[in-house]
Amino acid sequence: MTQCRKLFAMFLALGLCAFLVACGSSAGSAGGGSAQAEAPAEENSEEKQETAPETEANETADTTSESSEDAVDTVYVGILAWNIGATDSLEFWQAVKDDLSEKYADQIGEVFQQDVHEDAAFLLEVLKNMTVMWEGEKMAFIIVNEEYGFTDEDLMETLQYAEEAGVMIGVDHVIEGAPETTFVYDASDPAGCAELIMENALK
Repeated sequence: MTQCRKLFAMFLALGLCAFLVACGSSAGSAGGGSAQAEAPAEENSEEKQETAPETEANETADTTSESSEDAVDTVYVGILAWNIGATDSLEFWQAVKDDLSEKYADQIGEVFQQDVHEDAAFLLEVLKNMTVMWEGEKMAFIIVNEEYGFTDEDLMETLQYAEEAGVMIGVDHVIEGAPETTFVYDASDPAGCAELIMENALK
């Protein structure tokens, strides 16, 4: 009976040893696997950190490129009328303004109309003030004259100032000796005049 107990105790001890050995080897394997798993994870993390600034830089460049492509020039327009009370002048410049507002809504910064009260000196002063106010902007002006309004001689000083200021200015007929910054529009075609204003402002 005593021998049976000894044998049983011995088998129990052997079984316990075998169990402990098995647990130890599986724990070692698991530990090794864990260490191996951590290494690639760290490498992936480092790769992500290295590529992140490049990705951000590329995204910023793309955004800047898109915004520059979408950028639109803003144009400021001055309509200077010999006498706003004259029905033909009023209808014409109102039609030009409406056409600019409808067709070029995204490009127009402001359309300014001014009656110069049949005074050539006042016309020049208004132009000077407008070029100072809009300095650094793209701009163009037109003079809405009348058949018996300003003479070519009256207009020449204003046209010469426009050349000095580097701005384009339109008149309704060819004026001999006018500077290159002068363009001619058709007083019977408000839409065509609006188009010429935009073309000349963006030169």
